[in-house]
Parts: sequence; C-alpha cells; structure tokens
Amino acid sequence: NSELRIKNSEFRIESVEVLDVLGEMILSQRESTINITGLSSGIYFLRMKTAEGFFLTAKFVKGN
Repeated sequence: NSELRIKNSEFRIESVEVLDVLGEMILSQRESTINITGLSSGIYFLRMKTAEGFFLTAKFVKGN
C-alpha cells in the first residue's frame, strides 16, 4: 500500500490533484493522504490549493 501524506505548517491544504508529466489530471481529492498504489511507475506532480487561495506544486517519483 503506497500513500503520500501531505503536511504543510504554513498553509491549510484544501484540495490536491495528482498530474502526470503531460499535465493530465490523474486524481483529485480533498484529503491530505493520497493512495498512489494504482499509479504506474513514473514522475508525477502534486498541485495543492490552500484555503488562502495559493497553489503549491511538488514533484514526486513513484517506483515499482
């Protein structure tokens, strides 16, 4: 079971999207724990919207 846990002490995360390298949305949810078990190996981006209206982006690599 592969999960990502998003923690940010500066902002309250309101929603999270997982995007592939082409910018296609793979997942979208409001929880800060994301199950990535179903994703293929590769590079992905997290786009997080904060309650303050900011967007934060992070990259992650999923291995086998």
